[in-house]
Amino acid sequence: MGMQDRRAWVALSRITIVACMVMLAASAQAQPCADPDGDGDITEADGVITLLAAAGGETACSLTICDINIDGVINDTDAVLVFRKAAELEVEDNCIETSGGPVDQRVVILVQRVLPFLQEPFQFVPQINGLPTPGIDDDLTEVSCDNFSDDGLVETGFDGEETAVAFVDCLIGNTNFDGEILDGSSFDISMEVLDRLSDEDITYEGESLLVSDTGSALRISGEILASPFFEAFILEDAGDFVLDLFNLEITFGTTLLNGRATLDLLDTELPGLRRIAMEFDGTTIVIVTVTDDNATDRIFLYDLDARRFL
Repeated sequence: MGMQDRRAWVALSRITIVACMVMLAASAQAQPCADPDGDGDITEADGVITLLAAAGGETACSLTICDINIDGVINDTDAVLVFRKAAELEVEDNCIETSGGPVDQRVVILVQRVLPFLQEPFQFVPQINGLPTPGIDDDLTEVSCDNFSDDGLVETGFDGEETAVAFVDCLIGNTNFDGEILDGSSFDISMEVLDRLSDEDITYEGESLLVSDTGSALRISGEILASPFFEAFILEDAGDFVLDLFNLEITFGTTLLNGRATLDLLDTELPGLRRIAMEFDGTTIVIVTVTDDNATDRIFLYDLDARRFL
């Protein structure tokens, strides 16, 4: 083989590899949730495939594609839900699309429900360390809640002993916040976070959190008890989980600069899940590490802007 032939062969090989990668990516994108045949439509054929998977047959089904009610298994119930979706009937237990990726859908819904709590209320934490004047900051209230005209607001105030940020039926995006952050003899937070689309909520309670000033941001560490009501995979029967914050750095108006937040799931009795760790580096990409019951880690990337795993 001459030099020119060799170069041509190398170039052709590279083109072939790239083409294969594109085809594989397109194939992965072609199988969204409840569409195991990958034709872009949810039909009775998808229900038949899901039913076959529930019986132990070899299909294109995975938990991401066919676990419609997100309970960690593919069974007859999922097949029924696919048939209902194919008939355009209402489905309350509806899976979360992750573009056919390998992410456990229980992880998807947990991450998507916890991140708004870290992104929205915590960005106001720097404001409570010395407000210029006691009372309500009207400008802050107006930019805080999408439903300001319907009495959704954020109040900031100082009573002589404690500085506080209070959320009153505050809607931001699809998430509703009710609760307060207090900075007095200790740093405490109490917040109910409701997802308006699914009508699922988590109540967070944290006391005596550690807060330090780095000069450019506040750094928060501590344990927060999370009490969820998740119909999607019956998490209310599994119990509460602990949200651990490790040096989570925050500035006003910009959250999640650096640090880590970990969901400790040991007491939730969720099969196969022990821990979900989220690493922040100041970008919109979160590194998510999922640890199973065998202490095996799997690493994924999550896009904060798109609200989905990559």
